[in-house]
Amino acid sequence: MLGPAALGLVCACLGRPIGSDGRVGDVGRAILGAAVGGTLSGGHFLVFVDAPALLLIVLIYVLLSGLVGSWWLRSRCGWSPATAWFAALPGGLSEMVELAKQQPDAKPHWVALSHTLRVFWLVLGAATLTALLSDFRFSPAAFGTVSGASLVLLAISVLLGLWVGRVLSLPAPSVIGPLCVAAVLALSLELRAVPNEGLVLFAQFAIGWSLAHRFMGSSAAQVRRCVVHVAGLLAALVPIWLAAVVAAQWAAGGTFQVWTLGLAPGGQAEMALLALLLGAAPAVVVALHLVRVLMITASAGWLYRRFG
Repeated sequence: MLGPAALGLVCACLGRPIGSDGRVGDVGRAILGAAVGGTLSGGHFLVFVDAPALLLIVLIYVLLSGLVGSWWLRSRCGWSPATAWFAALPGGLSEMVELAKQQPDAKPHWVALSHTLRVFWLVLGAATLTALLSDFRFSPAAFGTVSGASLVLLAISVLLGLWVGRVLSLPAPSVIGPLCVAAVLALSLELRAVPNEGLVLFAQFAIGWSLAHRFMGSSAAQVRRCVVHVAGLLAALVPIWLAAVVAAQWAAGGTFQVWTLGLAPGGQAEMALLALLLGAAPAVVVALHLVRVLMITASAGWLYRRFG
């Protein structure tokens, strides 16, 4: 995943053209979503019931990240207030770009570039953190037992899920649509969609290249400038992120990996992929990201209009 994303970033910084990923990125995310949905069980839905303080922790985390991040981009980097606010919120790239388009002083392209760069640094940083600070043993066993039937279920979940996500306008539709279809199959019929290692590797490459393609349309000077600004943004958000991880572990137990990936400020598909590879409760990671995206999508536009 980091290979094609890094190549895209280098090309963008040098002003080189970046080829389109077509729908390959969506297919990669769909494979990931179906794989996560296939791991679901009834117990995964109890995390917020058993530890209701998690919702409060996520809410405080979102507000602090938005306020601190937008202050950095606005006052230290010279971004307009609307651009800074929607670029700083921790998650929901497509949703934040759409909300930014509704504000006359916002630059949606900068919002998209900021979120893309943040996801790139987060994938690199989260992978390094989990490898250094926890017991990391990559094993094919993390994917479960793969049979021909499970691959057929995966194909059904991907194709039907992409259609469902688009028709219902779900957040992160290429991930959540297939996840929902695979979850219904797993929870109601105990039929689990499981990808083999080759498909997981393809999903990693596809997601990485779709990240690379998002740099297209930016000038080399814009990308280089944004790299510096977003690096400073992440430096400001990391203490808030780690404080939320500690608070979540105190409130709900669990492992460092789950809360680190689940509360990472952006990159729902990318963090879920790392969780899948690490065997770190990917369903819980996706649930945390989805709750945060729903909070942000529901309130970000209103908060900006109300308080500027």
